[in-house]
Amino acid sequence: MTKSDNKDFSIDPALKIGPFVLRGESKRGKRVIYTFASVVAVFMLYQVIQVWLNRPPVLSPAIAVFFPDPTRASEGAFYQDGVVQQKGFDKAVIDSEGVASRLQVSFHHIKKEDTASDIMKEIRLAYDSEGATFFVMTMSSKVSDIRQHFSHWRTECLRNNKRVPVLIATVASAPGIADANNGILRWYVRSEEESTLLATYLRWKWNVSRVGVFYITRTPGQSDDRYGEHGMKTFRDQFVHSLYGERADVYCTTASTSKEQVTQFLSTIRSNAKGNPNGTGAYIIGYGDMVKSVITELLSQGFPGPIACTSTLTEPDWQPAATNADERIFTVIPRLNDPQSTLSKDDRNVVFFFAKQTLSRVITLTAKDPNYETFVSRWISERDDILIDQDFLTNGDIEVHLNIASAEMWR
Repeated sequence: MTKSDNKDFSIDPALKIGPFVLRGESKRGKRVIYTFASVVAVFMLYQVIQVWLNRPPVLSPAIAVFFPDPTRASEGAFYQDGVVQQKGFDKAVIDSEGVASRLQVSFHHIKKEDTASDIMKEIRLAYDSEGATFFVMTMSSKVSDIRQHFSHWRTECLRNNKRVPVLIATVASAPGIADANNGILRWYVRSEEESTLLATYLRWKWNVSRVGVFYITRTPGQSDDRYGEHGMKTFRDQFVHSLYGERADVYCTTASTSKEQVTQFLSTIRSNAKGNPNGTGAYIIGYGDMVKSVITELLSQGFPGPIACTSTLTEPDWQPAATNADERIFTVIPRLNDPQSTLSKDDRNVVFFFAKQTLSRVITLTAKDPNYETFVSRWISERDDILIDQDFLTNGDIEVHLNIASAEMWR
């Protein structure tokens, strides 16, 4: 077609589709045929351009932290734990201000009533809108709830060649959390080590043959806190079956039911007392004001025996005000790699310490290398920055070695 021919060229409207022309005809009767292959090629190019123009922005990997809403501390132990955790997370962020190439960190609050679907929705939103790839999360019950959902989502990301998320749990003691093959790690004192050591200490050091076990629950009268329930079962099995204690009486307890439960326990042991009254001890598995309430009730109602408590006793706000029985109240704290070293007072607070250390370690490792595909193996293999004596397990879990701590260490 010459330049002069262009002037005479017209389009048959019936054969015009979008920006494409299937057939045109000049006034001179000449027909111009556009091949079908050419049209398809142009159409495909058009679609590619549209997809490219509408593509979501490429986000850099980031860190997202999920923990209980600390502004709701007045509503009970779940949120009171969040207050202490936030102090640790905030300190980690402050301490990392000089770290070059550190990833962005965002905080997200979870609610006691949140379901696994609720939490996963927020996690995926952070992934899509913030680039969140490394997720730090607390609370045994919540991490356990989402564990399978997170694994399925991670598999989906791998299959679709997308950023692969990693979940790092802390302040979560219940069993069955870690799963390195599915990108789930845990760094915290586990119920297995904690309850086993305290059962042994009560049985042999204090010659205790009977124990009242007060374990936290979320709903009064129901055993529905995984941390509390598993700690109780581990302790009871160790004390009765492995150490041949006489019995372990168990009481699922909240701060509001602590007086009633302690009264019931003391009534039972006083009516059945045999031999040495100091042959009876108490063990408390909990966090928040539940811990303080149970110890305070035991002391005010005249319980004379030793009182063991999970490492959460190291939080000052959860300790009893009275100090007159401190010599028979004890807990556990992490053992250090250097036996000549000691942790600072703040770092002896186990919840604060692990919240701080976990986030600090995620920040440090991802600043060195933000590669999410190798993060799990580096988490297990790179140990130069670890203060405490522990074993990293191949399944992504950790065994923290513990020491018994008397009042001069936990106060």
